[in-house]
Amino acid sequence: MQKEDWHEHLGRIIGGTITCGGMSAMAGVVWGLAVGFNIVTGAMWGGIIGVGIGVILFIRTLIGVSGVVAAKSGMWAFGGLWISGIAIGLVVWLVRTLVG
Repeated sequence: MQKEDWHEHLGRIIGGTITCGGMSAMAGVVWGLAVGFNIVTGAMWGGIIGVGIGVILFIRTLIGVSGVVAAKSGMWAFGGLWISGIAIGLVVWLVRTLVG
C-alpha cells in the first residue's frame, strides 16, 4: 500500500470538510423551509453543522486514520443521514405548503 503524502492528506481533509458543509447546507435549506425559516438561516445552520462534522473527520485524520479512510467513512456514515434528512424535509415542506 502506497503512503499518501501531505498534499493528498490535506486535500482530503479540505475536500471532506467542504463536502460535509455543502451537503449540510442543502439539508439546512430544506429543513429551514420545512419549519418556516428563511433560506439563509437554514443554510447557515446546515453549514455550521457540516463544518462541525468536517472537524470530526479532521480530528480522525490527526489521530492516525489515513485521509482516505477518514473521508470514505465520513461520507458513508453521514451521507445516508443527509439523504434521509433531505427527503423527510421535502415531505414536511410539501405537507406544510399544501395544508397552510
